Amino acid sequence: KKNDISKHDWRQPITLTPIGHLTSIYRLCVGTPRQGLLAPSSRGVIHLDPTRLAPDSLDCLDKFSHVWVLFLFHLNTNSHTVRNSLNVKNAGDYLFPSKVSPPALGGKKVGIFATRTPHRPNPVGVTLCKVDKVDMTKKKFCIHVSAVDLVDGTPVIDIKPYVPHYDSVGYDPNNNSPTTGATITPESSVKLPHWVASGLEKKRIVKFTPGAQDQLSQIISNGKGSRKGSALEFYDIGEFARVKACIVEILSIDVRSSYQTKKARKGAFQAERALRDDTVVEIVNGDGGSGEVSVSVEDLCTQQIDNLLVFFNVTVGKQLDEPSSGSGCNDEVEVKFIKLIMK
Repeated sequence: KKNDISKHDWRQPITLTPIGHLTSIYRLCVGTPRQGLLAPSSRGVIHLDPTRLAPDSLDCLDKFSHVWVLFLFHLNTNSHTVRNSLNVKNAGDYLFPSKVSPPALGGKKVGIFATRTPHRPNPVGVTLCKVDKVDMTKKKFCIHVSAVDLVDGTPVIDIKPYVPHYDSVGYDPNNNSPTTGATITPESSVKLPHWVASGLEKKRIVKFTPGAQDQLSQIISNGKGSRKGSALEFYDIGEFARVKACIVEILSIDVRSSYQTKKARKGAFQAERALRDDTVVEIVNGDGGSGEVSVSVEDLCTQQIDNLLVFFNVTVGKQLDEPSSGSGCNDEVEVKFIKLIMK
């Protein structure tokens, strides 16, 4: 008897098993960029599961510059909401919340499918990463990537190569880049709401105190870690400029809700690890020694990036008469101290 597809219950649960996981410089969800290409200096590694896949599955992937990564938002805090929306007997008894408030709209809500919110009926995400290196050895079965926006430990569902000819609307093979000119037909032209387009143009000003810059330089030059002598997990000795650029990229685009913005301006946002720390900031000296300087971190925010704990403050910038002003996109950030912590 032939299978009757029309009788298939499309609402039956689907089981997916991750093909691997990603390690990255981001230890916490809060502060992780909303899109990886906004932080091109960030790094991560996709580790494939050797019990399910052979290294040959990565053959020829190094011929591509970028990959799409499908993943799970495994640290979502609304799992009970997802369960409640599934375990209903009658249609309409419980509906998954249909709207969220993007930071750029200052509290106004839009439909979840008009946003990139991680809190979705199915916690599945997709991101674009740059391929830096493909390792097909049995010992290191992985893909080194940059321009990452995934928190450390994220389960990976699938990987697909990026092909601009049909992954980018208006791609011109002659220019080898997306275009916005007459080559795009009216039917395929890109359209964005103003609150998305304008938000992409805004970045917070990020400055370093001389002391913070010196601390970062000393940490980068002081080899006592496992990565070619580096104290960091994803960066080598001598990559001071890259690490500093990464910190600037992350803090400049850390746009939040009005509530989180108010906390940051008061110095009330601190990374989870920082709450367990005391007020002593370790300064690694250039000669390999270390000293301790007591500083008050009560009024400072913190962010974990790789093995660094970055202390910074946020001051209110020029306020514009638009909804996004409550997101802190015009605020100014000053990095005060940088401490080396081990994962």
